[in-house]
Amino acid sequence: SGFSMDKDLDLDWFTEFRAEAGISRPIGPSQIIQNLRLLLPDGSMKNGGALFFGEKPEDFIETAVIRCIAFEGKTKTNIIDDKFYGGALIRQYEQAMQWLKGKLDVRYEIDGGGPRKEHWEIPETAFKEAIINALSHRDYYDKGAKITIELFDDRVEISNPGGLTSAISPSEFGTKSHSRNPLIFGLFVRIKLVEQVGSGIGRMKDVLREAGLPNPEFKMD
Repeated sequence: SGFSMDKDLDLDWFTEFRAEAGISRPIGPSQIIQNLRLLLPDGSMKNGGALFFGEKPEDFIETAVIRCIAFEGKTKTNIIDDKFYGGALIRQYEQAMQWLKGKLDVRYEIDGGGPRKEHWEIPETAFKEAIINALSHRDYYDKGAKITIELFDDRVEISNPGGLTSAISPSEFGTKSHSRNPLIFGLFVRIKLVEQVGSGIGRMKDVLREAGLPNPEFKMD
């Protein structure tokens, strides 16, 4: 209820979103917000709108951040880096991906005169799918947990608060799409970062197999 359109909106990201979503420029921000159904009947911003477009949504929902932790070795004994990334959900995604890129081995391939290709030791696509999935489907009402990305010598673990929704059984995981946060999920769909068909888990498995790496492990509780 305390969210102010004038002070709390990330206008740079809002402008980027409008371009990426193909929304006509003559339509003003207030009309776009109305069209996207981001407002409650009393005119205040919905939680999903504040999370997706707010400059600092963590001011309103304290645990709405990503924590990135790097450990020495294969256990959680010694922390060597610990960062918290807030801001609009897309900014959290971008910062977390940049943090991972700085920690992992990345080699570059230059083919002819085209742009160089980056090859991460664990494919970038797998992280993209896992982090966007976490941002889209986490339980934002859980006051005691954040999305965490934990880096070890032999693996990366990504955790998000909230188990599977009641509409998806463990046996259907990765084949069926049902969002805990349909407003947030729908906004990510508009900029083509997720698809409605529940294909992200399969894509993660495919890119890891193509890279000659073990299958990802999924745990739900």
